[in-house]
Amino acid sequence: MKPELSVVIPCLNEEKNIASCLDSLIESSFPFHSMEIIVVDGMSTDNTRAIIEPYLKKYSNITLLDNPDKITPVALNKGILHSIADKVLISGAHTAFSKDYISVLWKKMDALNAHVVGGIMLTLPGNGSAKAHSIARALSSGFGVGNSMFRIGVKEDRRADTVPFGMYQREVFHKVGLYNPKLIRNQDIELSGRIVSAGFSI
Repeated sequence: MKPELSVVIPCLNEEKNIASCLDSLIESSFPFHSMEIIVVDGMSTDNTRAIIEPYLKKYSNITLLDNPDKITPVALNKGILHSIADKVLISGAHTAFSKDYISVLWKKMDALNAHVVGGIMLTLPGNGSAKAHSIARALSSGFGVGNSMFRIGVKEDRRADTVPFGMYQREVFHKVGLYNPKLIRNQDIELSGRIVSAGFSI
């Protein structure tokens, strides 16, 4: 059966996080059997690939692709081109999704007649230190990130310039193209600019 949703996960040396990312997708309220999950790994040198291996053996809808270029936009493009569902969710290997994240995006995309939808990102400290907690607080406040609404939060649905971990209708990529492989950083913001300029809604 053709999956309803493709999830693309660029990955490089994420032994501390990849399991929680995959587990959050498996435990999602969105039917796991209706997804395909594509992990695109930049030839990790830690235990990332060893951690992924049992998932590959247990779940036929999880795939591992190699990304010798080790660059995020290349990984994203490779995953999108390999995927087959009409809707594509961009993940991060260090991301754990709330249980209803995908289900809410799925419903909102139809309800809002949107081409791209995303949610609020909760930045958690990397460890228990005061420094880590301070960084997490700064990245979740207007003082630290300005008017980046997906970081500081919103009370109602609204149009956005860009979203993290968004769900995309495949036609968007057909129309505006994929991520710019020359941009090691901010490739998502640049793509979002092309999406909005083409008349699509985020």
